[in-house]
Amino acid sequence: MNNFEYEPLVSVIIPTYGEPTNLRTSVTSVLDQNYSEIEIIVVDDNNPDTEARLKTEKIMSEYFNDIDNVTYLKHSINKNGSAARNTGFKHSKGEYICFLDDDDYFLKGKLSTQVNFLNKNPEYDAVYCGYRVNGKEYYQSFQGQLSKELLLLEYEPVTSSLMFRREAISAINGFDESFIRHQDYELMLRFFENHRVSFVEGIYIDKGRTDDSNIVRGLKLEELKEYFLETFDEQINILENKNPGIKKRIYSKHYSYVFLTHMNHGYYKRGIKIFFKYFFMFPIIFSKDIIKRIIDYIKK
Repeated sequence: MNNFEYEPLVSVIIPTYGEPTNLRTSVTSVLDQNYSEIEIIVVDDNNPDTEARLKTEKIMSEYFNDIDNVTYLKHSINKNGSAARNTGFKHSKGEYICFLDDDDYFLKGKLSTQVNFLNKNPEYDAVYCGYRVNGKEYYQSFQGQLSKELLLLEYEPVTSSLMFRREAISAINGFDESFIRHQDYELMLRFFENHRVSFVEGIYIDKGRTDDSNIVRGLKLEELKEYFLETFDEQINILENKNPGIKKRIYSKHYSYVFLTHMNHGYYKRGIKIFFKYFFMFPIIFSKDIIKRIIDYIKK
C-alpha cells in the first residue's frame, strides 16, 4: 500500500449494458488496486426482462457476501451510457470520481498515481493516463483547457483514463443524456470552460481487444457529427475569432473522418457526397486531412 498524507475516497462508476463479458474483470481490476479508499458503483442499464440483465445480476451477486464497498444499481428501463454514469455519480460519495467502461480494466497503480497527482496539484480538476488497445500503447501529453485540441481531434479523451474532482463534475451537471455517442467529448468541452486537465505518465488502462462493431455508420454518423458541432457552435465561433481559419480546420477534421468511415463500410454515395461538399469548401485542408487519415489507417 502506498503512503499518502491524505487518502480521499475514490468512487469508480461502471455502467454496464448488453453481454457482461468483461464486467467481472473490470470490477476485480478496481478491487486489486494498491489504494484502499474506494467504492465501486455498477449501474445496470439493461431492460429488466433481458438475458443480459440476468447474467449481470448473477455476476454482481458474487460481490455481496463479503465485499461491502461494491454497490449494484439497476435502471428500470434502458436509458443510455450517459444516464447510467449520472445515476452512479448521484449515488457516489467519493471526493474523486472515475468512470470505467465495462469492457475496460484498470492496471495496477492507476488510482494511487492519479490520487497523488490531484492531491499535489490543486490547479487541475482532472488527470488522465496512457492506455492500451489491442496490445498497442497510446500516450497523450496535453494539459490545460483543451477545447481547441479536442475539437481538432488532437486530444482524444478516453473516459476510463480520467479521474475528476467531484466538484468539477457537479459544476457541469454531469453527462448530457441527450448524447448517445461522443459523451466523453461533450463532457470535456463543458469541463474545459472553467476547469483544467493534466496527465500522468504511464499506461494504466487496458481497453482489451476492440473491433469496429460499435462504430456509428451511415446517416447516423452524419447526424451525430451535425448535432455535436451544432451544440458547440458558440465555442467554435469563439475559437474562430481568436484563431481565424480554425473553424475550417475543425470541420475538415471531423468530416474527413466521416468520409473515410463511409468509404470503409460501403456507404459510397454518402462518402462521395461528403467529399465533394467539403473539398469545394476548403480543398487544400480537406485533402491534407484525408491523406493523413489514410496514412494513419495504413500504419495501423
